[in-house]
Amino acid sequence: MGHSFYLDTYYQLPEGKKREMYLDAEPHLTISDFETVEKNIKKLSEKILSWKKNSMNCYNI
Repeated sequence: MGHSFYLDTYYQLPEGKKREMYLDAEPHLTISDFETVEKNIKKLSEKILSWKKNSMNCYNI
């Protein structure tokens, strides 16, 4: 079941209509390298945590 009904309906559309639908949706799509984004977020989070710990240690003189 799943998406098969919708995909079957989409595949039956004329090529011009498919193109029109894609061009309408395209500005709203985000295509990215998810794994790289996740790694960058993790690295940045670790840096922020480290900075916070270091700044707290500075005030505990």
